[in-house]
Amino acid sequence: MSRYIIEGGHPLCGELSINGAKNAALPLLAASLLTDQVCRLTNVPKIADVQTMIELMSLLGAKISWQGDEVLLDSSTLQNNILDQSLVRKLRASILLVGPLLARFGEVKIPYPGGCLLGRRPLDTHFQAFEDLGCEVKYEQDCFVIKRHAQPKPRIFLKEASVTASENALMAAAFLSDEIELRNMASEPHVANLGQALMQMGVKLEGNSTNFVRIKG
Repeated sequence: MSRYIIEGGHPLCGELSINGAKNAALPLLAASLLTDQVCRLTNVPKIADVQTMIELMSLLGAKISWQGDEVLLDSSTLQNNILDQSLVRKLRASILLVGPLLARFGEVKIPYPGGCLLGRRPLDTHFQAFEDLGCEVKYEQDCFVIKRHAQPKPRIFLKEASVTASENALMAAAFLSDEIELRNMASEPHVANLGQALMQMGVKLEGNSTNFVRIKG
């Protein structure tokens, strides 16, 4: 059996660079698809999940480059709304691309996301949010097809305070001219970080970092 032997009593010293959080970086990368302007994200962790997200976005037509720990993103050339199956199945957070792609194209096709297995993690709250925002969700030929087809509800209550579903709802609502109330939102710091980025993009948002948000794109 493997084991660790820890001998204490020695002072710690040295320097360590603290990277940005993966759970903050991934929704911010996805949010860059909402604008035709070049976005610059700093202190981005260069880890496998981030690299997979960037590869997915590149296949959609975005131009992305690294400069040290900074990422430059140009989504003005975005031309595809079908997410690559092999990459989606590597990354649970690929579901975060649905909200911005809905905003840009009005329709998205995505296989069931894979990635880490932390118990049962259904996508029901994401789909409920999309449906309440005026979308139709169908399962066809091994992928979900989410298409905008109706007016959004003015008030939406998420069935659970899911972090990624909250982030998806914010991004999907970012292009709507209607004012939308989103209730039972997750209020973790990286959700608030995304809200701050959307406001910098020009989205009107009240209640950032709380469970009750008003948003108008």
